[in-house]
Amino acid sequence: MPNDTTLTPPELIPTYLAEGIPKQDESTLEDLQEYAEALIQNHDQAVGTTNEPGTDRSAPVCAFRREHRHSS
Repeated sequence: MPNDTTLTPPELIPTYLAEGIPKQDESTLEDLQEYAEALIQNHDQAVGTTNEPGTDRSAPVCAFRREHRHSS
């Protein structure tokens, strides 16, 4: 894995996070990852499913976002 100096954070991450996250130790980064994954899961549940007539109500609204999140 490349070291922290070769990684470029996503543009949408605020500067204070982009500068602070790489300074954390591995344990803290793992905790941060777990927290971020829980936030994503919670967000997906809060967004819920589509309720429009004629749609599959089990299809998550943010399926497109989730499919492409890990594609890079």
